[in-house]
Amino acid sequence: MLAELSRVMKPGASLASYEWCLTDRFDARRHDHRWLRHNIEVGFALPRLERCHEIASALVEAGFEILERRDLADGAAQRAPWYRPLKGGIFSLSGLICSPAGRALAGVVNRVVDGKGEPATDRWLGAGADALVAAGEKGIFTPMYFVHARKPN
Repeated sequence: MLAELSRVMKPGASLASYEWCLTDRFDARRHDHRWLRHNIEVGFALPRLERCHEIASALVEAGFEILERRDLADGAAQRAPWYRPLKGGIFSLSGLICSPAGRALAGVVNRVVDGKGEPATDRWLGAGADALVAAGEKGIFTPMYFVHARKPN
């Protein structure tokens, strides 16, 4: 896909990308890391998550020049980590809705009011959200990997 993008772009054109990816702290030998990756992929219907540097390497392999790349979540965690709203514990309506208990309650209300809804879907989404929080706390995942690349002249 990146090679095709490079093929159709004009020389000198820029590409900016904002990716969900695994950080260098991800250890594929650890079961808990693999389990979190799996739950994020399934919970959000994602293809296999790659490491941040693999995304940059794929762009270079497709013929792009990397101008800038960095994890925009790195360093921001001291103020307010990106996963904070999903963790719950915020004393507000939005904090309740995003918490694990709030997500479970929303699934029940949806099934009662709508007569529809799929408990398995609620579980997948909840497991995905919980995995995002755990992976964020471990520093093995970022949803904020920014890459600015250019097709050379």
